Amino acid sequence: MKHLHLIILCFLLFIGGVFFLKSTNDRVLVEKAMSQNGDVELQSSNDIYKLSLDTVEGNKYSLDALAGKRTFLFFFTSWCHVCQEQWQQVLEAKATQQDSSLEFMAINLTKEEFGESDVGNYLSQYIKENMTILLDKEGEAQRQFDVKGIPTSFFIGEEGNVIYRQDGLIMADDIIKKMTE
Repeated sequence: MKHLHLIILCFLLFIGGVFFLKSTNDRVLVEKAMSQNGDVELQSSNDIYKLSLDTVEGNKYSLDALAGKRTFLFFFTSWCHVCQEQWQQVLEAKATQQDSSLEFMAINLTKEEFGESDVGNYLSQYIKENMTILLDKEGEAQRQFDVKGIPTSFFIGEEGNVIYRQDGLIMADDIIKKMTE
């Protein structure tokens, strides 16, 4: 009888452990999957100019302000370790660009954060550069751009066409190369 209780207890602990790991590792799995370099070129046009999101300062920002500018845009979260490296690469690429028609932007997947305050804390720790950072609180931009994981980067042409998409980390040299093509 004691032996049967021990087997049942071990089985229940095993099942509980599986459910626990599955529930807490979803974010880690997404991060791991998206940290692999893999690029996809898009030919279709996105109507990004209709999107309006809040900035981290609390102001409204309409993406129609990007009309006529080439833009590098990437999606991130505060809990993504690969995103920290992506920030370094973006800031390195941004430092080399003096062209005023070139815009660098970041969109935080705020809906995927543990709390909105995490975003401000993260940015104050890691980001010292003046850059437009938007909050996607409702997942509008995530849906519009079909972002499945992070970091995900987009190169947007002057007409608002997505001309290149990179799922996962993109290096500064590649950012510079794509922005000047």
